[in-house]
Amino acid sequence: MHLSDVRFLFDHDRWATTKVPDAAVGVDDAIWSAPNAIGERGLGGVLVHMLGAQQRWRHGLSGNSEKPRPQADPLPTVGGLRAAWTAEWPAEALASTSA
Repeated sequence: MHLSDVRFLFDHDRWATTKVPDAAVGVDDAIWSAPNAIGERGLGGVLVHMLGAQQRWRHGLSGNSEKPRPQADPLPTVGGLRAAWTAEWPAEALASTSA
C-alpha cells in the first residue's frame, strides 16, 4: 500500500462520514442515547466511538502516543458530534501532509 492509497481511504472515509450527522438529525434523544442497542453502546455511543477510532488512527500514524477516547466523555448531541468531526478533519489533513 502506498501513501496515496492511505490518503484516498481517509478522503473517502471523510466523504462518507459527512453524511452521518445529516442522517442522524431528528433522531429521538432516547434512541440517540439508548445503551445496549449495538453491543453495549447506543447509536450516539457507536458514532462517538467511531470518531475516537479515527483520532487514534491519526495519532498512531503520525507517531503521536496520545490515545483520544471521546467515548469516555459525556455523550454529545448530534450537533456536538458534527463539530467534533469538523475539528478532526483539518488535523487529519495536516497529518497527511507531514507524512
